[in-house]
Amino acid sequence: MHANKAHDVKWHVDPVKANVKAIARNPSAPAKVLLRILDSGWSGAAAVISRPHLPDTVYDAAIAHRDQDVRTMLASSETAPAAQRARLAADPSTAVRLHVAAGPIPDHTPVEPLPDKTYARLITDRSPAVRAAACLNWPDPPVATLDRLLNDPDLETRTVAAARSWRRLPHLLSLIATAGHAALHLWSEPIATAPLTTDALTTLLSHDEWIRRLLAENPYLPADIIARLAADQNPDVRLAVSMRREFSENTTPELDMLIGRGDEITPAFWPRTTTDPALMRHAVESTHLGLRRSVAYNPRLSRTLLAQLAAADDPETRLILCETHPHAPADLLWDVLRESPTSTRRELIAHPNFPTHRLRTLFHSADGFERSLIVYDTAASAELIEQLSYDADPRVRRAAAGDPRLSMLRLFELIDDPSISNGAAANPNLPVPIMELFLARAGIR
Repeated sequence: MHANKAHDVKWHVDPVKANVKAIARNPSAPAKVLLRILDSGWSGAAAVISRPHLPDTVYDAAIAHRDQDVRTMLASSETAPAAQRARLAADPSTAVRLHVAAGPIPDHTPVEPLPDKTYARLITDRSPAVRAAACLNWPDPPVATLDRLLNDPDLETRTVAAARSWRRLPHLLSLIATAGHAALHLWSEPIATAPLTTDALTTLLSHDEWIRRLLAENPYLPADIIARLAADQNPDVRLAVSMRREFSENTTPELDMLIGRGDEITPAFWPRTTTDPALMRHAVESTHLGLRRSVAYNPRLSRTLLAQLAAADDPETRLILCETHPHAPADLLWDVLRESPTSTRRELIAHPNFPTHRLRTLFHSADGFERSLIVYDTAASAELIEQLSYDADPRVRRAAAGDPRLSMLRLFELIDDPSISNGAAANPNLPVPIMELFLARAGIR
């Protein structure tokens, strides 16, 4: 057992509510239990809807729920199948339909888009906001639909349609010169990549640093505007100038390119999106840390270039590679796990190349959170999980309590410990009558 008093802290979360949320994510919780939690209030409903693989009867109940907030949660759920979210496209609430059209905001895992027929329905919605959101998020809208929306009575919808049509209708880029600041985010890609009129350039130079930073990447800028942006008062704008594609280490203007190891930067557009292997190599081999971090986001990196970046002495670059690339090597994933902030570690373990068999070696780690990760080692023995359930750190005991390899005797011993019980409540071996007892204690009938 590890005695680490620094982690022997008081439990500040309401254990009753925590137990209900844990049951909501318990893979063995039957539909009748999930339906009771769904109707128990906002936090219970959120816990149910955020769970993947809900029974159809629970989706049916959420879609027909009297509470608009519950339906809105489902409309914007990352875990709900697109076909279930699509059923809310006819919801009487404009807010719900707007969330359907806007879709979830995924973290790292792409979200399945709605069916084309659902976007086609939303694009004719009576609400201008819904039409605009559907136009913005439809992955591949028909040209005829975009052309029709270019004449929509709503300005925002027309703007979205124009921002999605400028490649085939370049004259639409002139609209940037008259676009209000709130609409300019729709034009972020052409601001950074397209040839712009003099009027548009003049307008963009007068906007805030976010717009000027985008403009600083534009490969079609005349020399005088590049010089002006290179002298910009904002360091992010100057940094963007230093990452322009035509510059090499010997031709970059005299700019402050120093980036600290902990500094967050906005990645440059061209290294992230280029399909040219020579340009990727240029960014990978650059001495400019900003370019190396930017190209780390490029999903087309070859394994050779990925390996070059993986060897870099920059934790942020290495983390980006792990979060972005399906071919991130096992050694890199393991090393980044040990050096990354706690909040990112479980996502690293979910990577298909992660060497989960190494997790058991963390048993003697001084870090309780690291020891709690051992449960993700699918080959760890039941005896090891049992040992973890006696760890001095409640985080470790809680993780072990939720593991199906834990003995039933030990599981029942942990149920009444308020610092551990939510781990036990998530255990797939927990009998349904015990789940119902937890709900009764929370006043859920």
